[in-house]
Amino acid sequence: MRLFPGETEETRLQYLQENYSWASLVKEVQESNKYSDLDKRKIKHAFKVMADVFGSEFPIEVMLNKHPLSKKLVYKTDWSRYWFVWFSEMIENIRSKIGDTNIFKEYKNPTNAKEKYEVIRNAHRFIKAGFDVTIEPEVKVEGKTKRPDLRLHNQDNNDEIIIEISEVAIADQQKEAMKPFETIMNFMMKNNHPHHLHYGGRLNKVLSEKTTKDVLRTIQEKIIKLQTSEICQFIDNEEITMGMSIHLEKEYEEWMKKNSLQTGSFSSPDADVNEIHRIKRKMNGKQKQLPKGTQSILIIYPHFFFGQTPEAVFSKLEEEVYKYDNLLFLAIISEVAISSENSISSKGEHRFYSQNTSLLCNESVYLFYNKYNNLPITPNTMRKIQDAFRDY
Repeated sequence: MRLFPGETEETRLQYLQENYSWASLVKEVQESNKYSDLDKRKIKHAFKVMADVFGSEFPIEVMLNKHPLSKKLVYKTDWSRYWFVWFSEMIENIRSKIGDTNIFKEYKNPTNAKEKYEVIRNAHRFIKAGFDVTIEPEVKVEGKTKRPDLRLHNQDNNDEIIIEISEVAIADQQKEAMKPFETIMNFMMKNNHPHHLHYGGRLNKVLSEKTTKDVLRTIQEKIIKLQTSEICQFIDNEEITMGMSIHLEKEYEEWMKKNSLQTGSFSSPDADVNEIHRIKRKMNGKQKQLPKGTQSILIIYPHFFFGQTPEAVFSKLEEEVYKYDNLLFLAIISEVAISSENSISSKGEHRFYSQNTSLLCNESVYLFYNKYNNLPITPNTMRKIQDAFRDY
């Protein structure tokens, strides 16, 4: 972290200890009136679990080393504190079945943190679904030793599945579209209090930094009006179309439908221009790393994947899935900091699951089934896999 004028290493460490030590984080929650007594106990326990696993100085290290977790520490809001409860539950689940795996140590490295978080996230979901899970097992691929992210074993029938998890790197055009989008999403997360706001919208063009600031001022004015009057508010101009509500009144629902918007959805123009092609390339590369003759699941996290219907995504990618004989499922998982209603839809044997994993955090799973997969698999294992993505 860069030192600010007049700041020294000593004053910085003192500030971080006072504001971001485990003890100060617990104190912040205990003194807040935003949480029930039960929630305070849950959050305190979450911090204790993380201190046990990652160490007493971990939050200070997070802030000093620009670890991805720093954003959730900085936002001292209920959604971020509930996220720690959710994350700590995953950690406890993995520890209870596997023990103190190296994945936790690897997560502490800021460079690897996002990748290792995705491994933790998916190990948790498959353990909950009833699989025995091995993290980073050793396998042979064309005579060479490889370490895929997960191996699943179903004790009911001895089915085994190898899982590779990957992220599609962000493209330059996505960076341009994503910057104003993330700025607005971060603003909404910080200003979603004291009332829980329901909202949805879209940016109508890629915004400059100055225009983004103008849009934020407009949004702030509407939030103030909404929180004061509790009457739904709307924005519809060249830059942004957006609806906000506290009570989901009929006027709000009708306006959202008229403008083809959904609560819990926020999109940016042309954000996924090449994302389908980039996912195809990622699939091709990752398939070469998987052992032949073994069922496999490929999980891909695109960097920016909004504004498309599940049916459109399935149509664009299903033929690519069918190319790979030992690929059982492709799961494309999109995470966004917005709350929406849980939903399930399907196209043939493909499934779309959308669920809120914690307050203001939504996960959408596009699960492609390869109907041309030529390796044996039992219905029991198929059901457990679908349960894992749908329920956990």
